[in-house]
Amino acid sequence: MLKYLYFLAITFFIVAITGCSSVKSNKVEKLNKSEYEKLVQSARTTLLNLPTYRASEKDKEFVKETPPVFRVKYNGYKTGKYLLKWELPSGKTLQVFGKGNMLDYMDSFEKVSIVSIEINDSKHQK
Repeated sequence: MLKYLYFLAITFFIVAITGCSSVKSNKVEKLNKSEYEKLVQSARTTLLNLPTYRASEKDKEFVKETPPVFRVKYNGYKTGKYLLKWELPSGKTLQVFGKGNMLDYMDSFEKVSIVSIEINDSKHQK
């Protein structure tokens, strides 16, 4: 009887270990620094080459040299929804929204927008 219990315990242990390893993991993994930099560079290129946006040299330099605000909600292996945003000194905001696999840089861009905000508050006027 004792041999039978040992056999069941060992069998259960082996099944538990091998059974769990075959299940696909939905592990969340964030972008590493190099992958993040490629995503940002791709977004910069997209924004600065939009045919509908004629950026001033000052705005172009700002986008090229300033890291964007990066907000992300991961939902899997380097996938999720994200926003890259630059608030320019000219008052415009450049945004790139994306979702999906962030390693497919251009294919994950969902929306590119340019928002112009004018402040009429006397505190912000020169």
